[in-house]
Amino acid sequence: MKHTLIFCAAALAAITASAALNDSWPGLELFVVAAAVIVLGVPHGALDVVHAARSLKLRSPSRWLWFTASYLAVAAAVVGAWIWAPSVSLAIFLAISAFHFSGDLQAGTPLPMRALHGASPIILPALLHPDELSTLFAMLVPAAGAEALAGGLAAAAPVALTGLILCLVAAAAGHLAGRLRSAPKAAIAEAAATGALTVLAPPLTAFAVYFCVLHSARHVLRTRGVFQLPARDLWRAAALPTLATAAAAPVAFYALDHATVDARTLQVIFIGLAALTVPHMMLIEPLRLRGWRA
Repeated sequence: MKHTLIFCAAALAAITASAALNDSWPGLELFVVAAAVIVLGVPHGALDVVHAARSLKLRSPSRWLWFTASYLAVAAAVVGAWIWAPSVSLAIFLAISAFHFSGDLQAGTPLPMRALHGASPIILPALLHPDELSTLFAMLVPAAGAEALAGGLAAAAPVALTGLILCLVAAAAGHLAGRLRSAPKAAIAEAAATGALTVLAPPLTAFAVYFCVLHSARHVLRTRGVFQLPARDLWRAAALPTLATAAAAPVAFYALDHATVDARTLQVIFIGLAALTVPHMMLIEPLRLRGWRA
C-alpha cells in the first residue's frame, strides 16, 4: 500500500504542478521526461538480466553471449520495422504497451479494470490533449499516420474513460457492500490515480510519472520479491545495462541529425523504448502470466 500512496501523491503533484507552471512547463517537459525515463524507467528493464539468468539458466559465458545477441537482435529488428513502417510500428507499440501496463495492478483485480487501467496511459491523454498528442506523434511518424492514430485514440477516449469510471464505481460499491471478491483497494486507488493523471496532466508528463513511479518501480519490487534479492544486488545487476542504454542515447540523438532537437529527443525516447519493450515483454510476460512465480 505504501507504493500505492507514493504513486497517488506523485500523480496529484504532477497534475497540480503542470497546471501551476502553465506556459513555462512545455519548454522543459521533454528534457525532464527524457532524464526521468533514463534514470528511473530504464533500470526496471535492465533487470532482465536477473530474470534471464534464472529462467534461461545462463550459467556460462557462451549462454550469456547468446542471450545478449538475441536480445539486441530483437531490439534491432524493432528499429528496422519502425524505419520501414513507422505508423504501423507506433500503433503496435501502443497496443502492446497497453497490454503490458495491464499487469501492473495486483493479483485479484478484475480483468475489465486491469484492461482499462493498462489502456489509460495510451488512450486517455487524447481526451483533453488531442492536438498535443497529434503533434508528438508527428515527431515519430509521418503526419498522416500521426493524425490517424491521434484521431482514433480521441474517439476511443470517452468510451475508455466511461468504462474505467464504471469499473471503479462497481469496485467501490463492492467494498461498501462487503463483497469478498471485489477488486483490491490498492488497485482501485492506482487505477483512479492513473485515470486522473492521464486525463488532466500533459501527455508526456503523465506518461513519465506513470512509467517511472508505478510501472518501473512495481517491476523492481516484484523482481526483488520473486528472487528474494537485496536491493543492493538488484542495482548492481541493473547498473551495466542502464549505463549502456544511457551511453547509446546520445549516439542515437546525434545520428538523427535531420530532425529538430525536440523530434530527435522524442525519437530516442520512444523508438528506444519500443526496441527494448519487445524483448523485455518476451522475457517477462510468461512470468507475469504465471502470477509472478519463478
